[in-house]
Amino acid sequence: MIRNQALLWVLSIGFELMELTFRHMLPNFNECWWDSIILDILICNWFGIWAGMHTVRYFDGKTYEWVGLSRQPSIMGKVKRSLSQFTPAQWDKDQWQPFMGPLRFIQVLFLCVVFMMVELNTFFLKFCLWIPPRNPLVVYRLILWWLIAIPTIREYNSYLQDSKPVKKVGAFCWLSVAICIVELLICMKFGHGLFHDPM
Repeated sequence: MIRNQALLWVLSIGFELMELTFRHMLPNFNECWWDSIILDILICNWFGIWAGMHTVRYFDGKTYEWVGLSRQPSIMGKVKRSLSQFTPAQWDKDQWQPFMGPLRFIQVLFLCVVFMMVELNTFFLKFCLWIPPRNPLVVYRLILWWLIAIPTIREYNSYLQDSKPVKKVGAFCWLSVAICIVELLICMKFGHGLFHDPM
């Protein structure tokens, strides 16, 4: 969705800092230092970012040969040709450019804050609403957020890249921010009195 290596590293390290910040409130954030730094950041997130960016680069430079299905020489060629029907005609390139100016930096920082708040809300909602970790509601919420985030990120990136003097943020951006705020308010309402040991 984000398709920018620097922003992905900011989100990866930012979430680990969130875990350190809120580990006195959420028991499942209590990890050893090597789990946070070595396992999460340097192994899992590095591999995920590396694989994701290679996938983005692969699809960015993908060339198509428009040969009919009947002219494919092999069965595998016919299968690949059939499956390529479901890929987009072109892949848009996201250019976030957070250091283009102070306003752009704040706009990209806002995206990172909302993104981390959505991730953090997952854990706070589970804790405040006493939802067991294996409950399918947690997975359904994450799938719903994934489906909402795809057009949201696209709209927000288009908004940032648009050079028109009067421009509007898309409906999915507003919807995402509204849902995020409602989730935060739910955590504040039902979490009142649950956290006896503040920093």
